[in-house]
Amino acid sequence: RQRLGEFDLPYIAFQAGVDKYVDCFGVLDLEKECKSQDKTTVYYKDAWHALYYEPEYADLCDRTSEWIKQRL
Repeated sequence: RQRLGEFDLPYIAFQAGVDKYVDCFGVLDLEKECKSQDKTTVYYKDAWHALYYEPEYADLCDRTSEWIKQRL
């Protein structure tokens, strides 16, 4: 986290709200401290760590695909 201020690339981040392995607030630090002008954070309040096995998986795929298309 010490170097978040150096990060300046576009990103999309997905965060699960009831993740037991990852600090759910870490993505907020990234949003606040990184220099990127193109920041997208998607928060799934009721999801667990493995988003690819959650009901939100289809939404995650759609958002990822759309995010990439907008930047091509």
